[in-house]
Amino acid sequence: MLKLMPIVYVREMARSLDFYLALGLQADYVQRDGVWSSLRAGDASLGLHVLDPLPPLQETDRVALALVSDGPLEALVARLDEQGVTPARGIQPESFGRSLLLRDPDGLLIQVNQHAH
Repeated sequence: MLKLMPIVYVREMARSLDFYLALGLQADYVQRDGVWSSLRAGDASLGLHVLDPLPPLQETDRVALALVSDGPLEALVARLDEQGVTPARGIQPESFGRSLLLRDPDGLLIQVNQHAH
């Protein structure tokens, strides 16, 4: 069986690791030289890999990474605010529930969804 593991290329591991940990992911493995980290959220994994120089993001502003929150988005916004992270777009109603847009330290767009139950 295969498991999907997206990789996000970053400029600075420490800064990016702090951001994704504040988002609620957990560190699985952090390489001593700071080039690679593997994070998890439930059964899903996300790799962070330092790439220098980091190529610029494309002109398109499509969601590159989406997460699903099992708790209220307001709690996530409050936790991120404590870490100095400001959403790119606040909580918005969606046909499936609600969403929030963030940008990681390198500008990658991240959509966090909260599904209506």
